[in-house]
Amino acid sequence: MNDSHETQLSAACLLLSVAEADEILEKQELDTIQDILKDFFSITKNKAQQLTHEAQNKMKNLIINTNFKNSPISIISNYSAEISNNNETIIASLSKQMSNRVRWVESINELDKNSIKLRIKKELITENTHYIKFKINNPVSPLELFQSPDARKLGLLVESIEILTY
Repeated sequence: MNDSHETQLSAACLLLSVAEADEILEKQELDTIQDILKDFFSITKNKAQQLTHEAQNKMKNLIINTNFKNSPISIISNYSAEISNNNETIIASLSKQMSNRVRWVESINELDKNSIKLRIKKELITENTHYIKFKINNPVSPLELFQSPDARKLGLLVESIEILTY
């Protein structure tokens, strides 16, 4: 096959993206990607290794050259398990996350430590309808966070809520 370097590089980036979907790129996966590239494009093992290395660098450069803004919301890094809203720290973590092991357990523990839990005594639950009142200071819109064209200042994004009774 006489494919251009850009086609081979794009294929390497795609395969790396699929392998990194679980956020862990292991040596065995890297070897498999190189074997696929070698067989599909009829190239040497050395050329396949060069392609995967170049693809990893290209993907890291995409992250580094993306104009991230400091976030008003702290983000927990899967790479370091640290909380930050500083764009330089986030970019560094994203870049390192691509070719290193991530710290899932520590990230989840940090998330749990910094989450809000509502605890309600069982005897206070007497009806089927319950109201929880949140007081929001300085709400922001999804538009201000570049998450959506919605400009309403909703102030609270709840991905899930857990109410514990005791």
